[in-house]
Order: sequence, then structure tokens, then C-alpha cells
Amino acid sequence: MITRAVLLDVAGLDGGAHLNPSRVVAPEDLERAADNAKLAIEPPDIVMIRTGWAGYFEKDNARYLAGEPGIDLPAARWLTEQRVVAIGCDNMAVEVLPNPDKVVSMPVHQHGLVEAGVHLIENLALDELARDGLAGFCFILLATKLRGATGSSARPVALVSRGIDLSVRGCSDDALRARVVISSLRLAQRPRPSVQRAAPRCVARRPRDYPPGVATCDSVFGCAGSATPFR
Repeated sequence: MITRAVLLDVAGLDGGAHLNPSRVVAPEDLERAADNAKLAIEPPDIVMIRTGWAGYFEKDNARYLAGEPGIDLPAARWLTEQRVVAIGCDNMAVEVLPNPDKVVSMPVHQHGLVEAGVHLIENLALDELARDGLAGFCFILLATKLRGATGSSARPVALVSRGIDLSVRGCSDDALRARVVISSLRLAQRPRPSVQRAAPRCVARRPRDYPPGVATCDSVFGCAGSATPFR
């Protein structure tokens, strides 16, 4: 994938550094975040939602896994109606857990992947992008060839320009020549010269046993990765 990403920062809606666990992010929350960013969501954008929940990743894993804020079905439908190609989030499932509807299992996955054909990208590191005020940027999801998979690891990269407005349109030639920026990978390092030479920022989080810059992607046809798929 190479397209524009729009970062919607809703982490402060509950008055703290992150949303409360099991907090549902509603369509109106996303609309306000887009208005605050002064960006209109257009096809084929990727929308990334920052809840702040990533602050517990590898710091308090029990809390990170116990439940999470995220979107529910109404917000997922609102996003797919904007004809986005993927929805990303800084939590482990994109959607709120546990879901308020105890009868339905993972309704955002069901709607996004099966009904709408929209990819879901999980465990993104979005704090540095939000800190730097980057609401719109060129986004690349670096892929491994997988056939018949339903999910895998992936390496998401944000391209951030110097003096070029990437928030207006996706990835121009100038944008592709812009510097690549590295997002926080506060992770156990497995030295890799090719990764160390790259200037910039992978917008990814990963388990300790995976190479730097690996996040999770659920896909309708199998998706990119740089390590053995994990869920």
C-alpha cells in the first residue's frame, strides 16, 4: 500500500493521556478529530486512530491485553462509507474490547474485512506522529508475499516531507524523495544493518522476538509482513 494516511487523535477525549478501557470511539469523535486536524477523509486514504492505549505496550502487558478503547460498528461503518482502504489503530484489535454487544464477536473485523473489504492494521506506534503534529502524511505498508493468509506482520512507514504539504494529496514524486522518519520503536533490538542505515520512522509495534518495525495487519486476502505471522 502507498497512499495518504490521516491521523485522528482521540486520546484526550476522556481527559487523560489515553482513552479509558472499553471506551467506544463513536463516529462523531472521529469527525471532530478530522475537523481539528483540518483534513477531509477521502478515498483511498488510510485512517489511523490514536487512543493512547499503546502506552501500556511492553510496560504493562496485562493491562494492555485486558481490554481496550476502540471503534465499534457505527464508527467502522462511517469510515468504510468514506471509502478508506484501511483502518489502523494503536491497540491490538482496532475495535473496542470487550464489545458492548456480548452476542457479537469482533463486529468491526466482520464488517471491515468481510463486508467492506477494508484492511485493519493493529499495534501502530502513533505517539511521535501526534507529538509532532503530523495529521496527514504519505504512508507505505511494506509487504511480504503471502498467499491465502488472513493476517500477518507488516512494516508500516510514514514518509514526512521537508517543506512539502503531504496532507493535501497522497504520495507525489516529491513526497517519495522526502525524508523517511522513524517512529518510536522502544523495543528489544535485534541488530540489522539495513534497518540501522535507514534514516527514519517505522510506525510499528512488535513482540520482542520479531525484527524491528513489525506491526500486525488483518487483511481480506493476506497482507504484508517481514516475519512469521502473529495474531
